[in-house]
Amino acid sequence: MVGVSTVALLVRKTGMPTDLFRRYWRDVHGVMAARVHGFESYTQYHVEPLTTSGPGIDGIALVTFASEDDRNALAAGPLTPHIHADEQNLFERVFLYSLPEGPRQITGNGIASSPVSEHLFVIVQGGQDARPVLDALAGQADHLAIFDLTRGDPALWNTARFDDAGVPAGFSALIHAAWGSSATATSAAARLAALPGGYLLCRSQGRFAMVEGGRPTAIGLRGLPAVQTIEEAGAINQLSPEIEQLLFPCP
Repeated sequence: MVGVSTVALLVRKTGMPTDLFRRYWRDVHGVMAARVHGFESYTQYHVEPLTTSGPGIDGIALVTFASEDDRNALAAGPLTPHIHADEQNLFERVFLYSLPEGPRQITGNGIASSPVSEHLFVIVQGGQDARPVLDALAGQADHLAIFDLTRGDPALWNTARFDDAGVPAGFSALIHAAWGSSATATSAAARLAALPGGYLLCRSQGRFAMVEGGRPTAIGLRGLPAVQTIEEAGAINQLSPEIEQLLFPCP
């Protein structure tokens, strides 16, 4: 059972093309991060901002840990300095929240994966009320959950000062909604964009599970291009747990 979670809202480095950012984050940075011991899960969402208020968010990372001790061990891990240094290659700003628990699940099973394929995120800025967003989505989404960011400790990893990013009060909540239908997600995005209050609305252009069940996934171990090449060649034995354990030993 997952004990604690971390939410990272990411702004790509100024001048870095979106496609390069997404490939590097997934296949270079993400593959390195997937080897961090203690992750229960690590999922990347490559997002497109649908609103212009506040900082433009390019990526959202959701990470879970089995315990607070596992999360605290991250700071002392041997890969941590290299991951932190690599962030300078990717991110202009990192807004990170270490939360004492996971999201409050409103609809769905808490996984938000297949067959759910369309994901929307609403970032609620400090001082705003999340209720209008939840009301607009209630009964409409296959998966609906809210992270209370006011309970987070943003001090561990942040590279951004909120007042420098145009959000002086920080962010108060992250709402995650998902559907199996693209048309339904598009309709929901239009309703949310019409809400007053300047919420930050993002739509996912790709969801990548890098760690699941405490172990790196095939993409987390090799990167998406390598996995696609293996599948294209029909070399499915290369994705067996036995060979992956030999090539990439993980506890």
